[in-house]
Amino acid sequence: MQYVHLYTDENVKKGRAPPPPPISQDNYTMFGVPFNVDDQIIQPLESQGFRRLHPQSFDHKRELKKLNHSILVNFLDLMDILIKSPDSQKRTEKLEDLNLLFIHMHHLINEFRPHQARETLRVMMEKQKKQRHEIAERFQLHLEKVKELIQSSLQNIPDDLSFDSKTLVKTELLQFSCQQEDVSVKSEPCDQLDRMMCDIVDIRLTTTIDNAPEAPDNIRDIKTTNYIDSTHTSQFFKQVSVDPDNLLSPDLQTQFNELLRKFSEVFSPNFEGYNGEIGPFEASVNMGPVQPPQRKGRMPQYSKNNLVELQNKFDELECKGVFRKPEDVGISVEYINPSFLVKKASGGFRLVTAFADVGRYSKPQPSLMPDVDSTLRTIAQWKYIIKSDLTSAFYQIPLAKYLMATGVATSYRGVRVYTRCAMGMPGSGTALEELMCRIVGDFLQKGCVAKLADDLFCGGNTPEELLYNWECVLQSLQKSGICLSPSKTVICPKSITILG
Repeated sequence: MQYVHLYTDENVKKGRAPPPPPISQDNYTMFGVPFNVDDQIIQPLESQGFRRLHPQSFDHKRELKKLNHSILVNFLDLMDILIKSPDSQKRTEKLEDLNLLFIHMHHLINEFRPHQARETLRVMMEKQKKQRHEIAERFQLHLEKVKELIQSSLQNIPDDLSFDSKTLVKTELLQFSCQQEDVSVKSEPCDQLDRMMCDIVDIRLTTTIDNAPEAPDNIRDIKTTNYIDSTHTSQFFKQVSVDPDNLLSPDLQTQFNELLRKFSEVFSPNFEGYNGEIGPFEASVNMGPVQPPQRKGRMPQYSKNNLVELQNKFDELECKGVFRKPEDVGISVEYINPSFLVKKASGGFRLVTAFADVGRYSKPQPSLMPDVDSTLRTIAQWKYIIKSDLTSAFYQIPLAKYLMATGVATSYRGVRVYTRCAMGMPGSGTALEELMCRIVGDFLQKGCVAKLADDLFCGGNTPEELLYNWECVLQSLQKSGICLSPSKTVICPKSITILG
């Protein structure tokens, strides 16, 4: 054992362990028995001084069975001798016979050792081969994802990086302004320069949030109640894809477009959330008897640009009413949850808050969630379909006041609290399912609507039936203040994708 202690991890790391002994070239000793390096690994019984009981050519399996039976018979004979005449010479002979039988059995088993070692090596190599194949497949999968990401990034690079054409000043307005400088226009009280600046601001405000460039801090007004100019929200319905595969007649296409224009508020990105039309409703969490521990709020280890981007997301959602200052809602914050930026496949970032502590100390809420199979069975009954998606579904669900005590730490503007549901918040999926059942429950019973997570499907067996059902659904959503995503709404496609 003293020799083993010389090879501790510390001695090996510091180089203090003595080198291994040299390989013996002739003789060596193991367990006190001398061996020669030229000896066979499995030596014959005769060379060890034992009498062979089986022939030179034999079946190992058959001989092992015979030896096993012989050992049992000799053991019974030994028991009989010990009972009748324990001091007889036959007792010593039986013990020697049993010893010889056990030596033969051990010798036959040892002859299988090379085969066992070969099979063990084969299994190890097969396992290593399988692991290397799996690593190669995962590497290939990541390589394809990286190629797709690079390709999508290259496609998103604008052709002209020197300026944004949407911010160009209309020079004809300047020229007209100079020419009409001394002319008083009584019918148009708005100055031309003011109109020009309004056009620039309108274009900027109607640009989608994810792709909009970051506004300087000195001109961003986060106290405004509407992040997007409400005078332009009526144009967002034009992003809806109407009959992309030309399955409808021109007259029906026109009717669908007029219907979208009529319910343009449903497709506004400036949503205000559920308004209580069908009764009071708030998302809640079944907290257990033990409350989550209070911890200090911490910011993610982001770079300066990412922290600014994270703050911009907080500002954007605060303008939409998702976040509020604690004192504005009369709440004392008890828990701080960290928030992160998650890159979206479509570009830009999504703000995600980690509710790990709240989730560990809450009880699951019983709910009947729809599955893909039931949704597919409902959709299979229709000949025409409309697929849509709720705009930031969880942000449209009001939050119970006691849950607002769970706050978040912004990058630069202190603590804020959620006033709406959020992705990952315990009970948010149940709340979304319950709210949508109350809003479109009649249509679900009728069989003209199906839903799965935040996806909404409307169908019919004729285009006219589809138009009528779609109007009923939009009317119900508009009354409840629920908004749909126009870019994810497709009317009468040939095929759709469920959950991805």
